[in-house]
Amino acid sequence: CSDPNCIACSGPFKCTDCKGIFSVLNWSTCVETCQEGKVSVNGVCVDCEAGCKRCSSTDINECLECKLPLILYKGDCVENCPERWVQLNSNPTVCTECGPHCLTCCRTDKNKCIVCENPFLIDTDKTCVIDCKDGYTPVSGKCAPCEVDNCKSCDANVKTCEECKAPFLLLAD
Repeated sequence: CSDPNCIACSGPFKCTDCKGIFSVLNWSTCVETCQEGKVSVNGVCVDCEAGCKRCSSTDINECLECKLPLILYKGDCVENCPERWVQLNSNPTVCTECGPHCLTCCRTDKNKCIVCENPFLIDTDKTCVIDCKDGYTPVSGKCAPCEVDNCKSCDANVKTCEECKAPFLLLAD
């Protein structure tokens, strides 16, 4: 064997086993650490899945870190995060799950929703709610403020009050 850290060879340049912490790379040399995109499995550097920078030594199909511009999603490298997941500005290398009932959330905060699952609505704090709070009404999937003072509930045009906040009373036309 030509490599001093190699303990078994098949030919002068084909290493099949290395000393201690070393791993066989490309069946030729012994290395202390496998190069990017490879992992040591039973003392041999093997390829991770395509696009993977670092993978698990117990499951080479489970990626732990992706090569840019790919993003880590549940052990796989993807180009875009799926629905209900977001590539946060604060952690752009992994897909992070959005808040409850949220289909699309903001890149600055996973709990700030842009689109909620049906029948949920986007509340004023950008969370998904089943009903709007008093003084608001559902308009295009969001809770919009009623435009009538002291209104508890209004119709979808926000200008017609249907029920007033106590102690106020609704005037009939």
